[in-house]
Amino acid sequence: MSDHRPRIRELRGEILQRLATDDTLTDLLEAVDGIDDGGDVIVPAFVSRAWHEDDGAPDPPDVVVHVMVRTETEEPRNLRTEASFNVQIGFEYRPRVGREQLTTWPDDVLDAIATPGNARVEGWYWDGETGGTDPTFDDQINRFVAGKTFEIRRIA
Repeated sequence: MSDHRPRIRELRGEILQRLATDDTLTDLLEAVDGIDDGGDVIVPAFVSRAWHEDDGAPDPPDVVVHVMVRTETEEPRNLRTEASFNVQIGFEYRPRVGREQLTTWPDDVLDAIATPGNARVEGWYWDGETGGTDPTFDDQINRFVAGKTFEIRRIA
């Protein structure tokens, strides 16, 4: 079996970069008081998780967009390995942010996430958006959370 971890890290970095440089998304994030640079609140999922779970970690910003890439399946195919991956782009925000923004703001952010998320990456077979969630309240982190899911494949 092939080790896809280096490519997963590279892919996550590329998606983070695409999101951070998407003017529509960063403008929506910067509409929130206290967010000066929308790219600063777009992070890998492990950073967001640390903000919530580690006692010594700083408080997370009022809005966070996080990216996670994980392997779904790996199987041999014609002397190569085909791997399927799940890309999840999450979005969370404090309740006060939702009250201060236009009612369409969460949907606008999710739409802005979908644009770079659906863009193809060279060397990968991109199946596109396969799911997502509307904002729901998470009592554990005291935030609304939503997200988009994308499926991709790679043969190595």
